[in-house]
Order: sequence, then C-alpha cells, then structure tokens
Amino acid sequence: AALASTPMKAASCSCSTPRCFADASCLDQSVDGLGCGADGTTTCRFCGDTAGKFRACPSPPAPPPFDCSAVDPHECSCAAPQPLCAFDSTCSHGGLGCGADSKKCCRFCGTPPYDPCPRDPPPLPPPP
Repeated sequence: AALASTPMKAASCSCSTPRCFADASCLDQSVDGLGCGADGTTTCRFCGDTAGKFRACPSPPAPPPFDCSAVDPHECSCAAPQPLCAFDSTCSHGGLGCGADSKKCCRFCGTPPYDPCPRDPPPLPPPP
C-alpha cells in the first residue's frame, strides 16, 4: 500500500528502538520513503539503527537561550569548599562553569579551568 494512503495519527513520534523522528517528507512520494510509517504514523521515520539500514537521526534542536536579565545578580552565593561563582549574563547561552549554585546565570570562577572572578560585585538594587 502507498504511504500516502496510511492513516495519519497525531504529528508526534514516540519510538525508542529503533528511534524515529517526525518527517513531513514521508508524505512526498518523490522522496525515499525508507523508514516512513514508524510508530504507525505516516510522518514518522525510523532512524539511527546500528545496522545502517535507516538514515542517521537528526540532532535535537538547541534549547532556547535563558534570559539572565530577569535574574537577581545577587542570587549567586557559592562558598567553600566549592569554587567561587559570580553572576554572568553571558550564561544565557550556557558555557564552561555556567549553572553554578544550581542557578543558570551563575558561573564558577577563580580557579582553573574557570575564568577569574569579576573584581566588582554587581550593584545593589535600589531600596524599595
């Protein structure tokens, strides 16, 4: 039976072994349909099997950046015995040392492999 005649389910795929991903090109009869129909869904395609039968699975999308501008820079309070940390708005995109003190916008600093800590702490917020 042609893939286009396969009933469509919701546009999500939930395969585990082999893996699969949502692929609208499965509806295009001019495109290789190998692996389409995974999970019983017309627009799901099997991928990444160890025998190399299916194409490689696509990389997951990068998470959206975190907005550090809405974070109080005084929330970073790492103390010994762990490395020091400081607020760093550039952690909105992740990076070495980000996530210190279990806070996305805090970065470990002061000891290798981390950058030096900033000399000046962030300014205190105005009184209420």
